[in-house]
Amino acid sequence: MVLEMQKYFKYFQKNLFNPGRLNYLILYVTSQCNSSCRTCFLHESLNADNDLSLAEYQRISEKLGNFSVLLLSGGEPFLRKDLREICALFIQRNHVDTLSIPTNGLLTDEIVKVTDALAANFPRTVVSVNPSLDGMREYHDRLRGVAGCFDRVIETIRALERIKEKHRNVQIIVNSVVQSDNIEELRRLCDYLKSFNLDYQAFEPLRGDCRDENLKLPSDRDMKDLHQMIAAARKCRARNVFEKMVVTGSLRYIQKIKEDALIGKNWPVACAAGKSIAVIYPDGGAALCELRPVAGNLREHDYDLPAILLQVSGQSGLREQQTMCSGCTHICFLNASLARDWKTMFKIPFYYFKK
Repeated sequence: MVLEMQKYFKYFQKNLFNPGRLNYLILYVTSQCNSSCRTCFLHESLNADNDLSLAEYQRISEKLGNFSVLLLSGGEPFLRKDLREICALFIQRNHVDTLSIPTNGLLTDEIVKVTDALAANFPRTVVSVNPSLDGMREYHDRLRGVAGCFDRVIETIRALERIKEKHRNVQIIVNSVVQSDNIEELRRLCDYLKSFNLDYQAFEPLRGDCRDENLKLPSDRDMKDLHQMIAAARKCRARNVFEKMVVTGSLRYIQKIKEDALIGKNWPVACAAGKSIAVIYPDGGAALCELRPVAGNLREHDYDLPAILLQVSGQSGLREQQTMCSGCTHICFLNASLARDWKTMFKIPFYYFKK
C-alpha cells in the first residue's frame, strides 16, 4: 500500500502540472504468447514475427522525454529474452519511476529472475508484476486455455512474495478480468487470495473484441455488488486514516465512473489518450489508445512517437475519437485522465465520506 501511495502522488503531480506531456506509455514488447485466453482482444495479431528490436527501442527512447509509468505488455512480456535490457533502457534514459508488467504467470523462473534483477539494479523504481487470475482452478484453466495454469500462477505469486521480502520496491498486483459468467468465481478468488502478500487485486471489466464472442460484460447490478466487495478489501489494507481516505476515495470515484460507463454515460473528464498516455505495439504501430486504430508506424516516422501524436492531435479526428468513447472502462486511460484534472483532489475526499 505504501508503494501504491508513492506511485499515485508522483503520477498525479506530474500529470497535473504537465497535462499535455506524455507520462504513461503502454509498450507491447512482443506479440508472442504461450496461452490462448478467451478474453484477449489482441488475439488476431499474436505470434507474428515482426517485433521491434532493442536497437529500435533505443531510437524510440531517444525521442521521448522523461515520463513516469512504463507498462510492458504483450503477448507474454516475459517471453522477450531482452526484457531486462528494454526496462533498463527506459529507466536510465527516460527516468521511468514505475514499471508495470502484466503476465499470465506461466514462466515462473523467468519472472522471478527478471523481477529480482530489476528490483536490485533499480531500487528507486517500483517494479510492479501483475499475474492474471480470473477465477478458481478449473474456471481459470479453461478461460486461459492452458491445463495447470492456475497452479503455475500461484507458484509464481509465492515466488514473487519471496522477492518482495528482499526488495521494498517490488509490488504484486493480481489482475482479474470481470465478465458476466465469472462474478461468483471472483468472489471465491478474492477470499482465497486474502492469505497472500499482495498489494491488491485489480478488477477490470472485459473490453475490446475478445477471442470468445460469447463473453459479455457484467450487469450493472453485478458490477456494483463486486465494487462493494473490492472497496472493503482495499480498505482493510490501509495503514492509517489518511491512506484509507486516499485509497478508498479514489477507488470509489473510479468505480462510480466505471458503473456510469457501463450504462453508456461519458466520463466527467476529457480523455487523456494521445496526450499524457499512448500505446506502442510490437510491430511499431502507435495509437492513442488500445481500443482505437493505429495512428502511424514508428518505423515509417523515424521512431518519433511525439511527432505521430502531434500530427494526430492536429486533426479533427482526435476530437471525434474522444466523443466516441462512451462505455469505456479502461483503467490506464481513466487514471491518466483523472490525474490531469485538478477537481480530482476534491472528488477523492468527497467519495470517501459519501455514504
